[in-house]
Amino acid sequence: MQQSFRNKWFIFSILVMIAIIFLFRSMLPFAWSGHLIPDSHATIRFVPLAGLEAPPGFTLHGAWTIESEDPRIAGLSALAFNGDRLVTVSDFARHFSFAPPQPAGGEQEVFVRYLRRSAERPMPSWDAEAIAHAAPEEIWISTERHDALWRFEAASGRMLEELPVAGDWPANGGIEALVEHDGDHAALALVERRRIAFVLGDNGPRRIAIRGDLGWPTGGARMADGSVVIVSRTIGAAGFSNRITRLRQEAAALVATHRVDLPLGLLDNMEGIATAPLPQGATRLWLIADDNRAWYQRTLLVAYDVKADAWP
Repeated sequence: MQQSFRNKWFIFSILVMIAIIFLFRSMLPFAWSGHLIPDSHATIRFVPLAGLEAPPGFTLHGAWTIESEDPRIAGLSALAFNGDRLVTVSDFARHFSFAPPQPAGGEQEVFVRYLRRSAERPMPSWDAEAIAHAAPEEIWISTERHDALWRFEAASGRMLEELPVAGDWPANGGIEALVEHDGDHAALALVERRRIAFVLGDNGPRRIAIRGDLGWPTGGARMADGSVVIVSRTIGAAGFSNRITRLRQEAAALVATHRVDLPLGLLDNMEGIATAPLPQGATRLWLIADDNRAWYQRTLLVAYDVKADAWP
């Protein structure tokens, strides 16, 4: 019996070591070269992806993997629109924008900028998770494990403001979704693995409740009618399950009104969402998946079109 236990423990230890080696190897390209690359241009490719389906009532506009030889183009954890361009940030605080690709894909040259507290001080955490525009030339960023949001000048990557947000989330949690304000609704910050959100008003962050099952929110955006759409995930033995939830913003709560499960791969980790209005009240939903800098995952960009009356 004792020998059998030792054998099992030995096998388990070997498997853990192999997992650690794979994780370390997936981080090496960035750890040893990406961090040392100064702000500069990079070429990215949008490679069309066949075989993806749309949820019932939705139409697939396009799906692409985002590929690049530049090690900074990885770990993309957020998505938002600034004018007619999509903006993203990596978990290592690299920020760039790109034009929404056509279904046939293609190449684009982008300028990749490193977000800094100052010229000498980097961001306090490498795990940036959400992005939203405070103004056309300013962006908000959130990171895991920190009770704050940071406002940056988009053109320079220079930090302008640190906004404390008192939270009680776990060590590997924090604000994962930011939703921009509109004329009638204040900006929002949603916390992963906690049923709480914060209204970001002039008097500081105010906590509100979430009613309905969202899973773990990982990205958020504003619809043209003022409602909120969230991409979220759950993680199980079989991998990731991703969904979109639409919510109504009330004074004291966010109320879930529609849920759509996404027919994606079991390793696709969707972490960002942005919206663009289409004619006759329809919406194009753009979503991005974080590859976690792992060889077995992919940086996936997907666009779905949904009519106003097609939400289940």
